[in-house]
Amino acid sequence: MLTPATVLVLAADVRYRTVGEEMVLLSQAKGEVMVVNAVAARVVAELDGTTSLATIASRLADRYEVSGAEALADVLEFADRLAELGFASVCSVPR
Repeated sequence: MLTPATVLVLAADVRYRTVGEEMVLLSQAKGEVMVVNAVAARVVAELDGTTSLATIASRLADRYEVSGAEALADVLEFADRLAELGFASVCSVPR
């Protein structure tokens, strides 16, 4: 289970492109595609191996004027899905 202190990085085989207000992610190894909305795209863009999920949530809360708790819950849920599907992994030693 991911925590607010967790740091994720996109999987090495994942490529993405922004199309309009959505982002298309492609796992080359699995041949799987995921399409996400603009808010989720901002999360993906910050999965750099150095930024904690709590920091990402805080930035989203400020940008979209939602509570920190709501942003954190949403970020954790989405990050967990990315990790579960192999689009991202936990960075044990932040870059």
